[in-house]
Amino acid sequence: MGVFTPIQYPTALSRFYGEAPYYPRCSYNKTAVLSRPRHLAFDYPYMQVNRNDMRSWLVFDLDHAGDWLWESEDFPVPNLIVRDPRTGSSHWFYAIEPVLTGPTARPKPLRFMQSVYRAMRYRINADIDYAGGPVAKTPGHPQWETVELHRDVYSLGELADYPYFDEYQAKQPPPWRSNMREVSVDDGSQLHSRHVSLFLSLQKIAFSSVWSFRCQGSRAFPKFYNHLLSRAHGLNRFSSMGFSKGNLPHSSLKATVKSVSRWVWDNYYASSRPNLGVMDLDPSLPQEEKQRLSATRTHALRIEATRKKIRAAIKALHSQGKSISFSSLAREAGLCRQTVSKHRSVIERTLEDLKSRVESSENSDSHTVPGRRTPAVNFGAYQVTTVVDCFNDTELIRSVRGGGSSPRQKDAEIIPKCRGGP
Repeated sequence: MGVFTPIQYPTALSRFYGEAPYYPRCSYNKTAVLSRPRHLAFDYPYMQVNRNDMRSWLVFDLDHAGDWLWESEDFPVPNLIVRDPRTGSSHWFYAIEPVLTGPTARPKPLRFMQSVYRAMRYRINADIDYAGGPVAKTPGHPQWETVELHRDVYSLGELADYPYFDEYQAKQPPPWRSNMREVSVDDGSQLHSRHVSLFLSLQKIAFSSVWSFRCQGSRAFPKFYNHLLSRAHGLNRFSSMGFSKGNLPHSSLKATVKSVSRWVWDNYYASSRPNLGVMDLDPSLPQEEKQRLSATRTHALRIEATRKKIRAAIKALHSQGKSISFSSLAREAGLCRQTVSKHRSVIERTLEDLKSRVESSENSDSHTVPGRRTPAVNFGAYQVTTVVDCFNDTELIRSVRGGGSSPRQKDAEIIPKCRGGP
């Protein structure tokens, strides 16, 4: 897989045309209630600038005459300025390296982009109610005056290197404090607003269920979003509740769910259930006791994993008809020879189990059915070979006992013990 190379556009305006959504929202006013193909949306004075799952432009709404502010201030130069010649208000466009904003997007780049955007908006005194889209003045439209200054693409790190970013961050309160008014569930405003009522209800559901979805991994956000969306459809019963406007449309439900789910997923980590760990220890235990119990459990799990590898290696060598020794077991299990020699009892029990299984199969094969003549056995065609492994204090003896037309044989192979073993 090759390395991703961004497209080099000759101008900022051509980049806007090339990075625009394929089916953007557009209209003759700010509502942008229409949706048209991209080549038709450029004919409307207002259109969607960024794609739904990616952000390539930072757009600021200035209601005052703030043009050429970067000449006297230490501020980055915008790529495009789209001005209304009648009122003087304008939109500033900054071309940035694309940042994913979809359901599977990483939360840290999104938070960094939002911090940079708020710092820039505060410095140029832009409209705080405008969050950078999704609708903006269409650059190049004849209804507006479009000024193109340069075609360079900023990275978020470059925009954060300016002094305004550190000054804005220094003025912000700690993350555990908030100057926003906390809306109570019993607030009377929810009785008169469908959106507020839906928001507050979804907020409670999200707080109580986000932990179970977050435990499934960082990519479980779409499941969390779909869960809230299904609950939102169940809460959308405003017609039966006496609201004159009836139920909310599907687009309003999706917008509210998107806002609640993204904020709760990125910022809410509280839980009524304490994290007691895998062992579910008593929180009142001393820290030293917790560490001792944890170390004991880890040691037992490590020993059990080693024993499972040894058992699997014995069965594999036995099925292949190979000799069983400490060295062969160590090679098959991927362990050290000294480690295998410490588990002599496990090896003996496993070999005894294999011996009993072979003997039981031998007895079942030698059983004759009444009334049926047993066919003659020629050249040991139905011979059952039994492998018996036993240990003594000096050596590991492997004996092979056979049957058939020849007398019973006993061949012993002497395998020296591991010097480092017991």
